[in-house]
This record gives sequence, structure tokens and C-alpha cells, in this order.
Amino acid sequence: ERLKDVEALVLIRERTKIRAPLLERLPKLKLISQRSVYPHIDVEACTRLGIVVSSSQHAGTPSYAAAELTWALILAAARQLPQQMAALKAGRWQIGVGTTLRENRRIKMALRMAKLSTIKTLAGFDFSFQPSLDRNRILALAQLDFVDRHEVIHFLGPPGTGKSHLATALGVEAVKAGRSVYFASLADIVGALAKAEREGQLRERIRFLCRTSLLIVDEIGYLPVIPGGGNLFFQLVNARYERGAMILTSNRGFAEWGEVFGDPVVATALLDRLLHHAVVIQIEGSSYRLRQHADLMPEHV
Repeated sequence: ERLKDVEALVLIRERTKIRAPLLERLPKLKLISQRSVYPHIDVEACTRLGIVVSSSQHAGTPSYAAAELTWALILAAARQLPQQMAALKAGRWQIGVGTTLRENRRIKMALRMAKLSTIKTLAGFDFSFQPSLDRNRILALAQLDFVDRHEVIHFLGPPGTGKSHLATALGVEAVKAGRSVYFASLADIVGALAKAEREGQLRERIRFLCRTSLLIVDEIGYLPVIPGGGNLFFQLVNARYERGAMILTSNRGFAEWGEVFGDPVVATALLDRLLHHAVVIQIEGSSYRLRQHADLMPEHV
């Protein structure tokens, strides 16, 4: 009854049974079948009611991918709140927390391109476990003003304190807001730059890494930087300086970056740019991953 005025292109999966009584209540739908024959759809009732049925396999008909709704989503939508139903009738197909299907596809593709394979959210972060963190300060960063100002966010702290989680979550928020994002560890970025330099493509690779609104560099200090890697990373940082935002995570203090990059001069030049327009968030606390095994860890850890 709630869906009787909804006009939509609907994908009907093979095992979904669509019979006359239901079709009579949903006269404005257009159905697309996965198969070229429709044993699961009451075609006679569709013809009588003027409901268009086509196959995704037929030339000139809407494609399988063009369907805005699946039958399962229609049934789910019928159970939503009245205001969500109003949005559905207006053509804004809503799922979950109100993201449109088209927008959902965009976000999914953008997350894949950003290399954010493991999705973390701010809602999923346990702030109570890390009392040293100012929750409001983190939520303010999620407004993404730092991206517009081309600033650098530093998350510093011991392993397991949530640095990568927060960096990823801010990256996800940026993707949702339509910003371009790229996520990689320092080792992967330096490795890619070194490979590009050997192949005579360094300028192009740096240009590629400068295209995104937000570059997230994870795990600075976890692995030794290859010889010459500090210089390559400096070229990237210099190219993005005051032109693009960055988020960096590290388990090493800035005073140790000379050791991390194997060259105190390069480390100083890096920090000169990375701390000019920066927000530094130091996380003091125990490892969330080891919270259930704290009694097994040595005292100095």
C-alpha cells in the first residue's frame, strides 16, 4: 500500500515470485528480469495492468545495471519510516542511513580507488578506551575543513592505539563528502616512487599522488625506509605542500624521524613542510588489539 505510487525500474531476481495480487498494488513499476524468460513473473497480469517487463538480455531494453531497486530493497523500503517513504516516492531511493543507491555505488567505487580496503568509521572507534583523545576534536576534523585548508594531520602514538583507525575513518568521511582520497603505507609509497624513478616515470607518479584532495600515509617508522627513500618522499611532500591535505600516522616521535628516514637533513626538510600547517594529535594509551592479553605483555611494554 505504501509503495503504490512509486515509479521505479526494478530488477527482479530469478527466484523472486511476482504474482497478480501484488502487481495490482504496484501498477507504476517497470520490471527487469535477469532471464530472457519470465516464469517467476505473472506476465499476463503485467500486460493487463500496463506494467512493462523486459529482459536485461534484450537489446534496446534497460540493462541489468540500470535497475534502481531490487525487489528486496522495495520490501525493505516499505518498512521504513514515513519520511523515508516520502523520499522514496520522490525518487531518492534510500537504504540504510539514507544514502541513495546511486550515491552508494559512487562511494563504493571511490573507496576502492582510494585503496581503503578495510573500512573503519568514527562511530566504531572506542573513545572510552583512549581517554587521552579529545572526542570533540576528532569529530571536528570529520567536518573536513582541514582538507579545504590543505593542512596536515599527524596521529602519533604506540602501536594499537587507533591511529590507522582514525586516519581511515577520516578518509571514509572525505570520500562520502565527494573528496578524492588515496591511502597507502609509507613503505608502499616509497616503493612505488622508487620503481617509478627506475622507469623514468617519477614525475608522473608524483603528479598522480598530488591529484587527490587527501593523501593518507600510514605506518611511518614501522619499517626501515630504503636508501634514497627519504629524498623521494620529500619530493612528494614538497609537491603537495600547501596544495593538498595529508594525514600521517607514526609510532615514532618527530625527534626520531632522522633515524626513520636515514638522513637528519631530509627529515628536517620534511618536518619543515609537514608541521607548517598541521594538527598534531598524540595518543597515549594501551593497545586496543591487546586489551584482552595485557597480563601477558612485559611490564616495559
